[in-house]
Amino acid sequence: MDFWMVRIFNWLKGITLLAFAWIGATAMMFGPFFSTPSLEKCKKISGPVEVETGSEVVQGRSVSCHEFHVGGNIRGAKYLPWFPDYNRIITMIQPDQPVTIWTDSDKKGWIWQIEQNGQIIVSHAEIYATCWEIEKKDRYIGGCLMYLMATGTTWFCFKYLFH
Repeated sequence: MDFWMVRIFNWLKGITLLAFAWIGATAMMFGPFFSTPSLEKCKKISGPVEVETGSEVVQGRSVSCHEFHVGGNIRGAKYLPWFPDYNRIITMIQPDQPVTIWTDSDKKGWIWQIEQNGQIIVSHAEIYATCWEIEKKDRYIGGCLMYLMATGTTWFCFKYLFH
């Protein structure tokens, strides 16, 4: 009786280990697809803009950025230095000019699209492509390491737990 209980327990441990390893590797590799909000999920804010210089902590580093307070919104939406045409966008948008921005509704508050005078200054697709290119190398390296660990976990489970 004890032999079968131990065997069933080992199978459950192995299946749990395999599930976590392979799901974790896949999430690491394809994380940007799920972490970047679509334009439909972004909050649209319109009104006159006030620009402040602020900072954002990204991947453990403090990065200076510009915060746009649109329509009297207390929480500033951030346009980060690695977003497309950073210098052009910062100089183009002047205080008290009416703009429309799309920002994510989570704690980051990043800007995903800017429109001024009915024209899109920087589109969601441009910002998304830039973020994807920046994160791609880190995600692929991390994902490959996670897949390597998942393969090792699979070998361990079949060698020692599923015999």
